[in-house]
Amino acid sequence: MAWALAGMADAALRDGRPDLAARLLGAAESARRESGQPQSASDRDELARITAAVRGAEPDFAGLFARGAELTPERARTLLDGTGPGSRPGSSAYLGT
Repeated sequence: MAWALAGMADAALRDGRPDLAARLLGAAESARRESGQPQSASDRDELARITAAVRGAEPDFAGLFARGAELTPERARTLLDGTGPGSRPGSSAYLGT
């Protein structure tokens, strides 16, 4: 699940949504830690590439990443379909207020 979330983060970034990408990366990191699965060198490199791109595009990366880390993978996926917490621009959850 962690890699699926990281892939979604990459897609969100390419779609011009770095805020969503940062939250998805936080959820991916949480899922990865929970699973305890080791990462290969190529996996680490790909994740580092995605993370660096999102970090460069999102000024509040750290805060959004931390909020994403609080989500279950299932809850994080709902951000993409507009049913998750803060999934719609303009909502108070989306804005972090």
